[in-house]
Amino acid sequence: MIPYLTNQELLEESLREDFDNITTHAAYADLLSEKGDPRGEYIRLRLVAEDPNNPPHRIHEALTECTQIYQTFEREWLGDLTPFLVPRWRTLPEPDSPDIDFGFRRGWLWNIDVDEVREAFTMILAEAPEVRMLNSLRLRRTRGRNESNPLRPLTRAKYFQALRTLEIGDASSYNSSADAPELHQILQCTPRLQNLIVRAEEIPVEEVFRVELPHIERVTLEYVDSAPLEILALNPSWVSLKRLGLISHERTRSYRYGSESSLREIRPCDPESFPTFARSIAAQHIEDFTYRFESAGDPIVHALIRSGFIQRLKKLDLRNCGITDEGAQLLAQAVPRTRLIKLDVGHNRITEAGLEGLRNLNIEVHYDSQETDFDEDNEDIPF
Repeated sequence: MIPYLTNQELLEESLREDFDNITTHAAYADLLSEKGDPRGEYIRLRLVAEDPNNPPHRIHEALTECTQIYQTFEREWLGDLTPFLVPRWRTLPEPDSPDIDFGFRRGWLWNIDVDEVREAFTMILAEAPEVRMLNSLRLRRTRGRNESNPLRPLTRAKYFQALRTLEIGDASSYNSSADAPELHQILQCTPRLQNLIVRAEEIPVEEVFRVELPHIERVTLEYVDSAPLEILALNPSWVSLKRLGLISHERTRSYRYGSESSLREIRPCDPESFPTFARSIAAQHIEDFTYRFESAGDPIVHALIRSGFIQRLKKLDLRNCGITDEGAQLLAQAVPRTRLIKLDVGHNRITEAGLEGLRNLNIEVHYDSQETDFDEDNEDIPF
């Protein structure tokens, strides 16, 4: 039996599908105004302010009125999230300090950026209907106190259907600042996700590659233990993928005491499985490929070339892959017959003889910090 949807629910579903549709927003504003909901007037005024055809004084007036309405109804519109998002309403002991930024767009919570993620917040976030148009969620540091796991409540998130961007981990941190063992379960709550950036240990890569994500375009997974591209090759739903990055950080992992991730074997992809991946639906539109596994070596270069996958790429990053002169020479021969405009082979094991051919390529090439430039006994090799 097909569930009956009200006009408001139908319009909200249309907004989740296409938030930039002005006509839908105008209709939604009218519907709320008819019900006496002040959010309708707020949305109408925001549309006035966004219209460049309106005179400057009218735009200014609309923005002023929007501010007044928002300040009046802020607590109501943020619901149970208010104590976490707005300092003056804070009544809970968690978080300890105002470490959450958020943005509002056309009457909806649009983005949330959390510095120190606490379970008290994610438990509310997972149940909050106020985030049903949320576009972007960034969770920087997720290692909870007292062995808690603040990401676990999000495996049951009810209102992430509009989410387009999910970022876990802190890009400014030298080591991993997060763990994401339940990432695949969280992704099952994000059917419209387009961008996934995860800098975390304990990423279940195989399970992630099995999740149906028909809108996913850009994926970067750092601190991974494996690169099971043969699993991704079996997933027919990743039809929109344009950028894929798999980075192991074998030398810069946190190696926390008692951490299982510090004991796991690092397993790069099997070069023999690369042709299967290259023929798969998931690989058809990839133009930007980053692959950094120190133990990959020259076989990854052979696999990229023999499979024909390199022919599709515009950007290729093989930094810190243990590539030698053999791989460098293969790349120098193959690149002129590809669409590549950028190649990064920095921090490998390429000597001056191998670099000579790369320097002559008519594209942007990065080949800094080759290990052969340093004393092999020196542990302070820059990354």
